[in-house]
Amino acid sequence: MSAQRYEEVVVPYPSASFIKEQPGIFRVMPMLHLRNNDEKNPLPVYTNTFLRPESNMIYGIMTPEGYRSLYLERYADIMALLVAQPSGSLKAKLCEFNNLDDNILDFLNVKYIVASRVTSKKFTKGYRLVYEDKLHKIFLNENALERAFVVHNIKIIKQKEEILKTIASGLDFSKVAIIEEDSLDFDMRTTNASSDVLIEKYQPNEIFISVNNNRDGFLVLLDCYYPGWKAYLDDKPTKIFRANYIFRAVRVPQGRHRIKFIYSPDSLKIGFMISSAVFLFSLVLCIFLRKKKFPYFLIDTVKSKTYNGKG
Repeated sequence: MSAQRYEEVVVPYPSASFIKEQPGIFRVMPMLHLRNNDEKNPLPVYTNTFLRPESNMIYGIMTPEGYRSLYLERYADIMALLVAQPSGSLKAKLCEFNNLDDNILDFLNVKYIVASRVTSKKFTKGYRLVYEDKLHKIFLNENALERAFVVHNIKIIKQKEEILKTIASGLDFSKVAIIEEDSLDFDMRTTNASSDVLIEKYQPNEIFISVNNNRDGFLVLLDCYYPGWKAYLDDKPTKIFRANYIFRAVRVPQGRHRIKFIYSPDSLKIGFMISSAVFLFSLVLCIFLRKKKFPYFLIDTVKSKTYNGKG
């Protein structure tokens, strides 16, 4: 595709380029510009902005609601905490948001907020203006959680309402994770623990992470918990726990380890096995019929009947 043709499809926003140049794996949040502080009639950040679902995918920028306008019910519950709206109204929402909750922004790994150039929004402590052009302002959230980190303390909670209440309470999720299990054989009072986490590879279907920790802990990955993902600890299968209501966690022993997340749903395996079986059956049938000369057998039968005066 020529450069001219590319620009017709993808508008080269300087603000998008700035975000793409930043290191790490993180999410970006669009912020509404209010018309005279009128929340009922807000103006979008910019028409056809790169932060709208399905268009942000073109720029390779991740937003909390994902690449599509439809997302998981549990994610809608968390987005409801973020914007203080009923979760039912957000399950198919396609727009920017306003009145963002600082704690939930941190929780969701939202490192940058993109606002209109003329925004009058006042951010609280922990946000810093890092970019500005004719259309946008970009603020850095200095308290955003890393995409992957290790915690050495957990809370075991199974009830939905209690989990969401705990998340909204402002708990420091850099140090503790909520795990939905009946019970776990794990020391939840670990102190003087430390760990180093490095994301070696981050692709849509596979993620490699190296960990070095001086105590047993849980590696928390702020990607959605979803059936089909498999985890491997030092190349051995290990369980993925649902952490913090919507994310993933893997138990990691003390020491140096390598964790792999691979998307390999059973449905694909079953489909492949069925397709392979059908192909092999068809191949064997073709070989068998070719040896038996099945088509010629029918023709010879018809000819025989004709010659005998029966045709």
